[in-house]
Amino acid sequence: MPFFVATIENKPGTEQARANAQEAHREYLRAQAHRILIGGAVLDEAETAPRGSVYVFEAETAREAQRFTDEDPLTVAGTRSAITIRPWRQAVFNRGYVLGTPEAGAPFPGPVRD
Repeated sequence: MPFFVATIENKPGTEQARANAQEAHREYLRAQAHRILIGGAVLDEAETAPRGSVYVFEAETAREAQRFTDEDPLTVAGTRSAITIRPWRQAVFNRGYVLGTPEAGAPFPGPVRD
């Protein structure tokens, strides 16, 4: 299955909407974990607040990749100012750094795949 990379920019002034949709967003990512290779927030210069995010994930088609971002509760809540999706080819990846592990900061609980 092909990979895609989504680069997402947060819309300024949507902090409360982001907070309100955050748990639904996390649940959505848990449900999509089987297709996400890697993803996470892009932080501001102070490394304290998210400015956007990047996801590398599997999808059969570009249309399906677009649905992946369109159906995310943060997108539905209107917190994104721009989303760019492009095909991506994997060259290098360190599987030792996996979402939900202590090394990754265990951002939210959930099963970890090998």
